[in-house]
Amino acid sequence: MGLHLSQEVFTGTTQGESAANLARLAARAGTETNAGIYLFLYQRLSSMMCWDAAIYCAWSANAVDATGASISSSTFNQVSADSYQTLFGNQARKIDSKKDFMALPAGYFIGFVNEANNRLRHVMISLGAGQAAGNKSDCVLSSGHSIGWEVLDTSDFFGKDSALNTNASTFMIAEKIRGQKI
Repeated sequence: MGLHLSQEVFTGTTQGESAANLARLAARAGTETNAGIYLFLYQRLSSMMCWDAAIYCAWSANAVDATGASISSSTFNQVSADSYQTLFGNQARKIDSKKDFMALPAGYFIGFVNEANNRLRHVMISLGAGQAAGNKSDCVLSSGHSIGWEVLDTSDFFGKDSALNTNASTFMIAEKIRGQKI
């Protein structure tokens, strides 16, 4: 018997929207007592490195082709702090302001990159309207936690959290989730 995901996951018209729907449902499962299969996904995502969790969530929604992904995968060895072009390519969209981020639709991988050393710090999935889902988000957002897949107001990166950790020297990039091979 395979996993049963509700039709709510696949109500999006694009692969990215389906990934965003699943990201939101998995985060909600962390706070509900009767979450079914989404609780399993929440637990899996919460146990992974942030970029692996984002990839796993998108793969679970059939929104990317992730090499080596399986129901028991915990890492894909495709993305690291020093090697993130597999996920973001060479033409990722740079997000320069809160206004730009608020306009970003659901269904994008979001990366936070340290400008000084060009290392990836964090990855999330955009949910639209300034929100994103991710794991271990306390590295870039004061409202984030060190463990736990969660939905956060990520626009705070450009506001109250602009000086958190090394955010002052960090820029945000976005790449549409579109069925790409990772």
